[in-house]
Amino acid sequence: MNKANITTLLVIGVLILFLVFGLAGFYFLNGDNNSHTNVDSNSNNNDNIKINDGNRDYKISNGDINLTINDNGSLDVRETYTYKFDGSYKGVKRNIPLKNEEELNNLNVNLEGAYGTVDESSSYNGYNITTYLYSNEAKTEKISSNAEVNITYEYEMNHVVKFYNDTAEFQYKIWGDTWDKPAERLTAHINYPSSNNVEYWINPYEYKDTKSKWEGNTLVISRNQNTDKYLEINSLIPLDTFSSIDKTTYHNNKQIDKVRHNQENYVKNYEHDKTFLPFLGMLELLSLIIPAGLYLRYGREPKIEYNGIYERETPSKDKPAFVNGMGVSGRLKSIGDLNENGFKSTIMDLINRKYLILIHKDENDTVKLQIADRDMSELESFEIEAIDLLRGFEINGIIDFNYMEEELQYESMASAYMNSLEEWKENYKEEYINPQLDQFFNDKGARYIKYYGIIQLILSIFITVFALFSNNKSAFYTLLIMSIIVIAISILLIISPNTIGGQWTKNGREYYQKWNNFKKYLKDFSLMKEYPPESITIWNEYLVYATALGVADEVQKAMGDLAYSSSGYDDYSEIYIFYSFGGYYAFDRTFNTASSTMNHIDMDSIGDIGGGSGGGGGGAF
Repeated sequence: MNKANITTLLVIGVLILFLVFGLAGFYFLNGDNNSHTNVDSNSNNNDNIKINDGNRDYKISNGDINLTINDNGSLDVRETYTYKFDGSYKGVKRNIPLKNEEELNNLNVNLEGAYGTVDESSSYNGYNITTYLYSNEAKTEKISSNAEVNITYEYEMNHVVKFYNDTAEFQYKIWGDTWDKPAERLTAHINYPSSNNVEYWINPYEYKDTKSKWEGNTLVISRNQNTDKYLEINSLIPLDTFSSIDKTTYHNNKQIDKVRHNQENYVKNYEHDKTFLPFLGMLELLSLIIPAGLYLRYGREPKIEYNGIYERETPSKDKPAFVNGMGVSGRLKSIGDLNENGFKSTIMDLINRKYLILIHKDENDTVKLQIADRDMSELESFEIEAIDLLRGFEINGIIDFNYMEEELQYESMASAYMNSLEEWKENYKEEYINPQLDQFFNDKGARYIKYYGIIQLILSIFITVFALFSNNKSAFYTLLIMSIIVIAISILLIISPNTIGGQWTKNGREYYQKWNNFKKYLKDFSLMKEYPPESITIWNEYLVYATALGVADEVQKAMGDLAYSSSGYDDYSEIYIFYSFGGYYAFDRTFNTASSTMNHIDMDSIGDIGGGSGGGGGGAF
């Protein structure tokens, strides 16, 4: 990867960091209303109401909750909600969760602004109430599209107040956390047997704008802003307030100090996390200075005296597979790694050197290959392995790529072929590139950057999991945004090629520049026309190296226009025939077919999006 590309990546990285800081700061300053508390609840009021459906919508403009705590510990509940509909609806649903020991009795539903029928049922998640709404007393017509309906639920609950040796505890969600619509205005009247010595807390802590006051023995709680999460009251009531103790909810231990301690810790942890979690996120982001520093220390390329623009002759006599592994053929692979062009160019070279013979009659005949009957002792081991890989598809001494393509549609054949190809590339790298790689390239910086990526990835995941237990969800989300960016960058650093952080030696830099300039020459038709190769033998050699460099199409076209402009089929070289008359493209299709077969296998193991188990829902209908 050249310097310009690396600089571009660094600029993009800086822009991403500015975006993250901007989003994090905005969310941190404006995200308080998206928080929860970890304080346990004894009883929960939740609503399952579905919202938009096409062109319809509704809102809950007001919620009025009246709770009466009786001196025997039972609870009388009256909830009134004002629905304003915009569109056609059949009714609403209400779910009231119940703890194991809790009971709901004597439900009564009253409507104002509509007529209705009510269905009741119990389930594992509590008590479910479905109210069908009508605009006429006969209950034959649905409510109008702009109806305003007040619906009141009245019921009794038992075993909600918990009793201890030193106090009674009433912990209740005035507004549940599963409503699909927020209440624009919420008021709760909690009637205690006596307000004397009652301690209370309103959770979550970030709802600090919630107002509360005593009116005699009634605690009035109100919010004039959207209540889009839960709102909970937790209170300690003196035991002598009650005429009797509910033995079902009695616990033989003390509770006052525990509740006070929990609330103090909750507020303390909330305030602590408000500063600490964003600070952790900023440390994560600042740690990105480390790979930047590693790049500056190890990734800058050495200066060389070579300043050529084009190379019109092959800069060295290295095998095409070696040139392919030296990074000239593509930017997104590490120096030393081969891609498919390394194997293809090796086959092209073996054809050019007559170790693989073309079987063809004329330009309309399908080009096939035959392994030459000659001494192979002069071949390198990787060349023999390449021939053996094709030999696996040989029938009666002939390698037919159309047959090979058909065979590779089978999972077992495709898997074996792709595994053999990867093994061939790895063997070549280990035997021919790695022993001399340090003469061309120093990957120390790249290794350090990968180590950083692994360590930072682990730390970021650990920090994020740790922050999940925070009471302050707005601070958690601030950290989460930063962590996601750092995790993504860490993964990119782990999988990035060694050109990120690595550097050429002076010899390697000159080697790369010369071969890259030769590649430019092969791609420039006007230059090749001005300075063409001197013989067909050199043209053939160039076509082999062009395959390794990924520019064979340009050279094949130049050969047809310049070298063979006045020649016929019988005058063409075998390697030109192989490339120009279907042999190479049939060979190339075998890779695509094998890859497609493997991808299809992988996709079969993954369920379609939306096809998972579970799901469901509920709401207005």
